[in-house]
Amino acid sequence: MILLAATAQAAGFYFMDSGVRAQGRAGAFVAGADDISAQYYNPAALSRQDRASVALDLWAISQSVDFDRADELGWNAFEAVQNTAPPQPEPAGGVVLPLGPLHPALAGTTLALGLYLPTSPLLAYPSDGPQRYALVSSSVLQGYAGPTLAHRLAPWLSLGAGLQYTFLSVTQSITAIQCVESIDTCGTDSPSDDIRMDLDTVDPARLSWNAGVLVEPTPWLAVGASVQPQIDYRTEGSMTVTFSEDNTLVRPELTAGSFTDDDVTVDATLPWIARLGVQVSPSERARVELAGTWTQWSAMSALRITDVDLSLTTREEGVLKGEPIVVTDDVPFATGFVDSWSARLGGEYDVVPAVRARAGVAYETSAVPSDYVSVFMVDGPKLALAAGATARIGKRVSLSASFMDQIIFPRTIEDSRYAQQAIFVDFDKQFATTVTSGKVVGNGDLSSNVIVAGLGVNVDIGRGDSQAR
Repeated sequence: MILLAATAQAAGFYFMDSGVRAQGRAGAFVAGADDISAQYYNPAALSRQDRASVALDLWAISQSVDFDRADELGWNAFEAVQNTAPPQPEPAGGVVLPLGPLHPALAGTTLALGLYLPTSPLLAYPSDGPQRYALVSSSVLQGYAGPTLAHRLAPWLSLGAGLQYTFLSVTQSITAIQCVESIDTCGTDSPSDDIRMDLDTVDPARLSWNAGVLVEPTPWLAVGASVQPQIDYRTEGSMTVTFSEDNTLVRPELTAGSFTDDDVTVDATLPWIARLGVQVSPSERARVELAGTWTQWSAMSALRITDVDLSLTTREEGVLKGEPIVVTDDVPFATGFVDSWSARLGGEYDVVPAVRARAGVAYETSAVPSDYVSVFMVDGPKLALAAGATARIGKRVSLSASFMDQIIFPRTIEDSRYAQQAIFVDFDKQFATTVTSGKVVGNGDLSSNVIVAGLGVNVDIGRGDSQAR
């Protein structure tokens, strides 16, 4: 059952895009991209690079989450829980090579080889907390690497496209509930009924692509657009289930407290992403961009878990006389995801020739409706404020820094559909198991904000392409 939730954190939403300079402009970097992170935002903007360079960015993301699960009047009151995971470090960078110096026929052509990651935080909550049926811990890493080519067809028009090697890694823990009374009344908060589930899966290699266009009709105007297609991941790995030591109904019949299925599979679809930006330069020292992003999260309206073959061996002297309890059913899981969009306004100003300051603001809608929100899928309408700067040191080295604070608007959830993952054990049918839903556990007050801070270095290593703009 952990597989139901396993990929949703990776596929539900991202909190901010890749790259330190871009983060300093709140992601408004589609028409104005001027470093290797153009690979992510708009491949065509790499045509602006007229010198070979090496870049490395490193940022950390930390998400605070407060969840106060709604009390169940008359018998169960819950304490608020917080995310205690440390900041997640994430890198990006690579090499940019203008090809014009190699041959006149390659003038205006730029090659980049880089690594870039969307930004997603670590999550960790108390293993015995009231949120445990939604999530105990989560680490999701998804990234891209590969070559990108950009070519300036005319002084005002550039095209670009990238070939991407991409991967998805998911490590998560959640708690399910054991039911024995009735499938219609399944669900308690008793720790003795808990079944801890730990997942470790990865899809190490998928191929994808992206493409972009940059139009610069005048020195003061640039229009950029890019597209990232849908990616279908198939993560494979192991799932371990652990029964509570206090379980007095099923655990005494088993030969061990934990069991592992080493060959489980989750299919996950990451959505189409379209970006559009318009940048104006009111002076030689200032640039301002208005950008928007549309993300087709509805492409992942459900997950399906396949290849489950979990065998729980029983004692020879027990009721089942050594006959295993086997779980093999495919399990569908509705995510409720909807398409999201964002608006981003950001810009930069050359304070002095060697120092450039940045700032930005962004608003993004939620990919997760309120009735599906939980500590597992902490999303909502978001407002981000960002700032950053780049300082040039000598003729070849520049250092960048950025900081962003993103507030997810607080929600009081009263109509949650998020229920316990439940396993009904039928004693009358030789411990036959049925995967079902327990009681709703997602109602309550949820608030969160995200901090992203990063540093980057760029080193010019070659001559410029004299024919590049």
